[in-house]
Amino acid sequence: MHPSRGFPGGSVVCRHEAISHLKTLGPVVYLDVPLPELLRRIQNLSTRGIAMKPSQSLKDVMALREPLYHQYADIVLPCHASQSLEDTVEAVLIALKRKGINMYVEYIVKDIRGDYAILVDNQGNENPVALALLPAAIDLGQTIAWENFEYRIL
Repeated sequence: MHPSRGFPGGSVVCRHEAISHLKTLGPVVYLDVPLPELLRRIQNLSTRGIAMKPSQSLKDVMALREPLYHQYADIVLPCHASQSLEDTVEAVLIALKRKGINMYVEYIVKDIRGDYAILVDNQGNENPVALALLPAAIDLGQTIAWENFEYRIL
């Protein structure tokens, strides 16, 4: 198994089948952000798309989900309010390396559709990726590598 990257919604842990499938795709990393920081960051709770009952607060949702996040995560990374995106990415990479997880995948550019490229790995899995995340000079048939959250042309 080579690791995939995906950013599912937080409710994925509420369905055993969903989280079990996610775990087959690669390591699950839980970024453990304290509730006060989540409340500060999420200004639009009602329109954010968080799966919750109308009577629930974010505190209620986290009380239900947090034990599941810890149960299913392969890596739990505590995060703090002043932590930069760069520091978080570095912490994830360090944690993956400590677990012996190689974050390297090669792809062939199969198609370019509008703002997305369709990348195919050596197992035949197709991955749509926004062109903004890829090197500017990609073209059909090229081989590119995804390593440590960055793409480069080979």
